[in-house]
Amino acid sequence: MFPAVCTIFASSINTGYKIPDPTSNFGQTIIRPFDGLGMVEKEDGLHFLCWEGKYLSKMCAFNFGLVQPHQHAYLMEYSKAMGVEAYLVVGVKFARGKNFIYVFDYKDVNILFIKRKSIHSKFLMKLPYMQVHKNKIEFDLNNVITLDKLKEVYG
Repeated sequence: MFPAVCTIFASSINTGYKIPDPTSNFGQTIIRPFDGLGMVEKEDGLHFLCWEGKYLSKMCAFNFGLVQPHQHAYLMEYSKAMGVEAYLVVGVKFARGKNFIYVFDYKDVNILFIKRKSIHSKFLMKLPYMQVHKNKIEFDLNNVITLDKLKEVYG
């Protein structure tokens, strides 16, 4: 069983925290800005990080339309602050016992949300990912997907 994408990501970064999902009727009234927060180590030190997580039960196209408008708005607003990173974390169940996490630099790729674009599975498989082992990933900034990395894959 592939555990929650956000739980895996939170346990794989510095001081990661998955914001709890609302329970009962609160789900109808409370809007969570995003799924989690934490910190990421970059060359110039620790940066605050907020992220939204999505899950694909099989390798298929990923539609940026899965990001809700309020999630997009909050990720973009928070990313305006100095030193704040905003990520879209996509978990994919590839095969039995083989699960991948794709991490998109949301500030860089948000145009794909605005234009309601998808990434076809054949291109998704060519993008950098982090494989899940024992409910964790080895987080690597070099594997964060930017618009330039998408352009390299799409040609």
